[in-house]
Amino acid sequence: MTQERAIPLEEARRRARQRPTADVSQRARSAGLVPAISLVGRPVPERKWLVEDLVPWGAVTLFSGHGGDGKSLLALQLAVAAATGDQWLGLPVQQVKALVVSCEDDEAEMHRRLADITTGLGKTLGDLEDLELWDRVGSDNRITVTTYPEKAIEATPFWVLLRNYVIENGVQLLVLDSLYDFYAGNQNSQEDATAFMTNLRELAREMDGAVFVLWHPSQAGRTSGDGLSGNLAFHNKARGRLYLHRPGSEDGEDYDPDVRIITNKKSNYGRTGDDITVRWRTGLFVRDNGGGSGTVEAIERRNAEKAVLTCLSVLLNDGFDPSPAVEARGNYAPRLMRGRPEVRGLTEREIEKAVHRLISAGEVVQTFTDDKPSRRKKIIAPADHPRAKGPGA
Repeated sequence: MTQERAIPLEEARRRARQRPTADVSQRARSAGLVPAISLVGRPVPERKWLVEDLVPWGAVTLFSGHGGDGKSLLALQLAVAAATGDQWLGLPVQQVKALVVSCEDDEAEMHRRLADITTGLGKTLGDLEDLELWDRVGSDNRITVTTYPEKAIEATPFWVLLRNYVIENGVQLLVLDSLYDFYAGNQNSQEDATAFMTNLRELAREMDGAVFVLWHPSQAGRTSGDGLSGNLAFHNKARGRLYLHRPGSEDGEDYDPDVRIITNKKSNYGRTGDDITVRWRTGLFVRDNGGGSGTVEAIERRNAEKAVLTCLSVLLNDGFDPSPAVEARGNYAPRLMRGRPEVRGLTEREIEKAVHRLISAGEVVQTFTDDKPSRRKKIIAPADHPRAKGPGA
């Protein structure tokens, strides 16, 4: 950023008393001044979003959450949705080229996560032509530095490289993981934080897209539930801010370890306060409150069915007798499967529904453990499992 050299206050006042010249008016307009009357007759620009009401276009969105709660995975899911034109947690996403710059997860970890995400969405890695990953773990990722004693804020070589790459290659979603790997200023300096956020905002406008920055809340931010951390200039300069947390985790209550809540804490261009409940399920997060489309829900059902088929096979191989009858108590198949790693993230009711669908489809059959009526028990098994053929097969 370039700024004109400051002038003494008295000189500024003297100039202000002078009658404006055409040169002054031209310079002001070239610097962004717009007479309101000039808007008459011009079409009102449509507001653009990457994700409507959550991630604005041409601006910076902060995504805060405690370490380990799933920010990086959710951000990667957003990048996949943007690159493929799919949905993010049941919400439509503009299809654009995306770049994830990660200072926390290396290439191998991102590879593993992308494999889980694409499998869960019914896609393959071959569908990610418009997604790029930049492994910056262990590198110097500062965007701006402050020189002393001048206190001048200067761009770093990495920032110049990143900015030029994004613009030259048509990237329109830039994910930065996470903020303090890129910010090297004084935590208590509003000037440093403002300069940092202004750089990101300028980049969002230059690339005609969205910048999505992951952020860790302070302990006070977690306790209060506002998800804030450090200088308020970060919050103030962002146009959107989302907060990820586990329900009950802030006050020590019991909570479901697979459930998260995303709260819209700030939106300069839309409504705030709405929650999105998500659940971790077989390698990715899915919406947990009925917000998904029919396609997404169908994928979730099929993933649940695949998990149940795998779990049934494991139980049968280990000598268990999973029963289709609730009266079987401990041997009732959904109860036997609940909490096992093969169906992690599924409730007993969800397992039960999956079993019923599989039986209706003929993928799971009912059979018996023994030929003799006095000893036989009804069990269920995948149709292609050896025990599905019954005793003596």
